[in-house]
Amino acid sequence: DISNASITNQLNSNSARASYNSAVASLATAKVRYEIAKRNLDDTRLYAPIDGVIAVKNKQIGEVATASDQIYFIINGNTLEVVANVPEVDISRISLMDGVDGVLDALGPEEHFPLDVIRIDPDQTTVDGVVYYKTHFEFEDLDARFKSGMSVNLTIIVDERKNVLVVPRSTERRQNGDNFVKVLSNRKVVEKEIKTGLK
Repeated sequence: DISNASITNQLNSNSARASYNSAVASLATAKVRYEIAKRNLDDTRLYAPIDGVIAVKNKQIGEVATASDQIYFIINGNTLEVVANVPEVDISRISLMDGVDGVLDALGPEEHFPLDVIRIDPDQTTVDGVVYYKTHFEFEDLDARFKSGMSVNLTIIVDERKNVLVVPRSTERRQNGDNFVKVLSNRKVVEKEIKTGLK
């Protein structure tokens, strides 16, 4: 009887161990299935790589999208960048952190906003056969009224002179390497030689 009981107990122990091992394997399989299901669920959601505000939504749930489709357009609310095409004849006069005055069409000509030059693209952009360089500007202070896509008129100060006369270039005449303008003196028009500075 003791021998039979021992054999029975051993069989029960082996059966219990087998059940335990089977349960452990089932648990491992269930964990793998859970991770796969979780990954599949995560793949149904889009996560933005930056913080910001969704400005444009081009697709609705259920529509087919390809990898090249722009589904959302996100604006980073902390910075707004202005991009302008600067002609090649002027690009050499512009440098990073130059002072720039900006006027937004939407806000009227009375309000002026300072900007800084933050980047100049090294490669050219050709528009109608003219070479330009994309130049990027950043507002020094953001205004809640700024919106993406607004037009900005920029005045870039590349150099300045104080206490000088300004004359239209069309009034200047060159002769033998000298510059002259016509002025009124004692009710007569006379030519005066001038030395030009900034143009």
